[in-house]
Amino acid sequence: MGQQERKSVNIGYNDVDVKYHYIERFSEAKQCGSVGLYQVGEMYCDGQKVIPEHVQPCFELTFIVEGKGSVYANKKQFEVQSGDCFISLENESHQIVSSKEFPLRYKFIALEPVGEQTNNCHKYVDIISSYVRERRKINLPSLNDRFLKIFDEFQNETVFSGEAIGLETEGILIDVIRALQSYSGKKYPTKITEESVLVFKVVRTIDNNISKLKNLYELEDILGYSYNHLSAVFKKVIGYSINEYFIKAKMEFAKKQLIDTDVSITDLAESLNYSSIHTFTRSFKNYFGYSPSEVKNKKS
Repeated sequence: MGQQERKSVNIGYNDVDVKYHYIERFSEAKQCGSVGLYQVGEMYCDGQKVIPEHVQPCFELTFIVEGKGSVYANKKQFEVQSGDCFISLENESHQIVSSKEFPLRYKFIALEPVGEQTNNCHKYVDIISSYVRERRKINLPSLNDRFLKIFDEFQNETVFSGEAIGLETEGILIDVIRALQSYSGKKYPTKITEESVLVFKVVRTIDNNISKLKNLYELEDILGYSYNHLSAVFKKVIGYSINEYFIKAKMEFAKKQLIDTDVSITDLAESLNYSSIHTFTRSFKNYFGYSPSEVKNKKS
């Protein structure tokens, strides 16, 4: 997997409140397929261990093997237990506190996409990041097997180990996405109902008029139903609100325009009916976790 500087720590980690600590950490992101790994490992706390608050340098997933505790993101507390996978985004404050009675044992992987903006890892991380507003954690015990395969590859490096690690990491990201989408209520209907047809019309209308709709109440004139009725049916069938879909559609459209065209951020904000470039930039960053200018800079 190359000669990049590698720091590996096993049993005997110099910390009195840790039973076990294994880590593979790299001075620069190690490319494994479309994934750049900064660190991957496991920690088993001894008593009420506290991982001090720090700023996340990159995207990270924390998988709880056993025990209970709390994970903090931007000072907001989330209780976790066995089987939970917690999502942390770049530049967020991050802290972990283990239960004294049921100490945490957890695995973690910190990464960033590498290569072209359009590769799979970029797409997977962006999708997961877009769900963070509604869900920070999911219960997904099956991730343990994928982590173990990654650890095995590091312990027994051979031909294509880097590629194998990259594929298992992508597998983790895909599993998380599938679990998140299942949570949001997106299920294919067993039969096509009038409500399903109406929801399809709402989605198609929004998608085809993303630059024209100034507010969602315009759907009343286009579709011939009150907004309250449309909203109730949409939430019942899809699992989240029309407004959430509208925001998602605008953000995905904006990102694609920034990647595929030379449109200015000012013109893009105006085309999507934002009152100012500042409002658009704030909405974009709240949704993706990074700004429109960062997308443009990566492209250049």
